Amino acid sequence: MDATYLEKTTQEFIGSLLGSKNRHTLCLNIAEPGFEAENVVKAHLDGKQPVEVHVEPDVTQFQEITGNLGGKVTVVTYSDLDHHPKVLGALLEHVKKPDPGGKLVVVSKHWNSDNTERERELRKHCLFYQQNIAPPPPEKTRK
Repeated sequence: MDATYLEKTTQEFIGSLLGSKNRHTLCLNIAEPGFEAENVVKAHLDGKQPVEVHVEPDVTQFQEITGNLGGKVTVVTYSDLDHHPKVLGALLEHVKKPDPGGKLVVVSKHWNSDNTERERELRKHCLFYQQNIAPPPPEKTRK
């Protein structure tokens, strides 16, 4: 997928998040190798909104981060959220809060976000974008 398309899509979702009165969390599941959505978020909001970025926080750190969102956009990134079930549980609790005081962006590269009931429930409460990498076409065999 074209990096320009992903950058534009990320910016549009950030705009939707900031403009939303009902949603305070955006989950970006972008599998494109080399694309760093967190950098797009920072660049897009530079000079407009304070942005904080955290890489692979554990569940305790995640809960501290989500408890201190006041007045800013906070980005947390994970290589694969499937490996952090306690964080997913804390994220689900967070998205159900009516107003945590700031916006949260969760970025994961290799997250099978349709996998569990918890993840399906999560999709009901936050903005969500999932990009899947298409599998390579099957090799043709010569006869």
